[in-house]
Amino acid sequence: MHYFQQREKMTISLDNLTNPAEFPMWFLDECKEMPTKDYAPLQTKEPAEGSNKYLIPVGDTLGEKDRLGALEAVYNGATISWLKDQKLPESGNFLDIGCAQGGLTTLFAQNFPQFKYVAIDNKEAQIAKAREITKESGEELVDWEVCDVDDMSPLFEKYPDRFSVVFSRLTLTHHKDPAKAIRNILEMVRPGGVVIIHERSLRTKYMTPKLKALESWGKMVVVQHRLQGSHKDTTERVFTQLARSDKVASVKLKYLSFPMESEQQKSLFRRGVEQGVAILPTLGIPNLMQKIGYEDGQTWVEEIRAIEEDPSIKCYVKDFACIAARVK
Repeated sequence: MHYFQQREKMTISLDNLTNPAEFPMWFLDECKEMPTKDYAPLQTKEPAEGSNKYLIPVGDTLGEKDRLGALEAVYNGATISWLKDQKLPESGNFLDIGCAQGGLTTLFAQNFPQFKYVAIDNKEAQIAKAREITKESGEELVDWEVCDVDDMSPLFEKYPDRFSVVFSRLTLTHHKDPAKAIRNILEMVRPGGVVIIHERSLRTKYMTPKLKALESWGKMVVVQHRLQGSHKDTTERVFTQLARSDKVASVKLKYLSFPMESEQQKSLFRRGVEQGVAILPTLGIPNLMQKIGYEDGQTWVEEIRAIEEDPSIKCYVKDFACIAARVK
C-alpha cells in the first residue's frame, strides 16, 4: 500500500533531447526491442594473479584519462543541461559519488558555483589522479575523498551539515545492490536536498549499426556486468527504492536520447576495448575472446578504430535515465 501511495506524487517524462525524426530508421526499429531479463551470473575459474573483475584499469594507466574524456564527451552535455533544468538548492554541499578522475565534478563547480564540492571514489588511484589534475590546472575547487557508497560514515564526521545535492552517474550500474546504495545515499542528504542519479535502465541502449566490432564491444560489457553481479535494471531498482522511502517527498524520471557523432565520442568504444583486451585473457574463462568474437585483440582494436574514424557511421545513446528525488 505504501508504494502505491508514493506513486501518486511521481512525475515521469519521456521527452528526448533530440527529435525522434532526426534518428535513422534502423534506430527506430531497434527501439522496439527491450531486454526483459537480468544478467546471469558468470561462473569463472580462479582469475590469474593481478586480474581484476573490473575490466577497465583505473588511475594513472595508459588511456584511462582519454577513456574518461570520451565518456564525458558523450554524456556531459546531457548531464549539465538536465541539471540546469532542476530546481537545485541555492547553497550547501554538493557530493559527487563515483567521481573517477574528477572531470565532471570540476565541470559542476564551474557551472554551479553556489555549492561547496566533495567528490568520492572507492579507487585510491582515481582520487590521486583527480588531485593531481586539479592541482596542475590551478582549479582546486573540490575536496577529493577516497570513500565507498557502501560505507560513507567517514563523511558524517567531516561534513556534519550533510549535503544539499548528492549526485551519481554510471556508478550504481556497477553495484550488486543499488537499492542498498540509495538507502545509504539518502542518509547523506539534508532536509530539502536533492538526490540526482543518471543511470542505465532496461530501456537504455547504445544504438549502433550492426557491425562486428561494436557487437563484440556489447558482449564485453555483458561480461563486465556478469562478473560484477550487477544489473540491467539499475534505474528501476533505484527508482523503486526512492519511491518507497519515507525520506523522499517527490521523485521524477526522465529519459534522454542523444547522438554519438564525433571521433572523440565514438572513441569510447575503442578505449574500452584497448583496456579490456589486456584483462580478458587473465580472467580464467576458456575461449573468452573467441566467444566475444575475436581471436586476437589487435584486429578488434583496428576494426573499431576504423568505425571511430568514419564520419558516415553515427551511433546513439537511447533512453539514458535521469532521476531527481527531493528529500523531506
